[in-house]
Amino acid sequence: MKLWWAALVLTCGCFLPTFGDEDSDARLLVSKNILNQYLVEGKDLTVEYKVFNVGSKNSNATHAVILKPLKSGYFNFTSAEVSYLTSEDSKERTLDWLVFAFMTLPSLGIPYLLWFSSKSRYDQPKPKKN
Repeated sequence: MKLWWAALVLTCGCFLPTFGDEDSDARLLVSKNILNQYLVEGKDLTVEYKVFNVGSKNSNATHAVILKPLKSGYFNFTSAEVSYLTSEDSKERTLDWLVFAFMTLPSLGIPYLLWFSSKSRYDQPKPKKN
């Protein structure tokens, strides 16, 4: 019984800090990969960046950049500095979704109206004979 209580207290103690105020800020992890096996002067060099949001939104993005080295020599590919803004203009997003809904309305509404008119025309109940 003591072991059960100890497990319950340990479980509550582990999850208790997560029930506090939710932080809605983004927390970003950024990864950079050089996709070419060899770096050659005058040939395309592909660099892939992956951005992982481990904050509240949990979204990811991948970008690939193609560069062309112009001269030979050593170059430091090891580090980068990433800066970002944590706020987002919600009015702009709402406007985007409203425009999207307005533009998709005809492609969804017209087939629905055609289906509904044909359904109501052919789906009339037959009178019962007694």
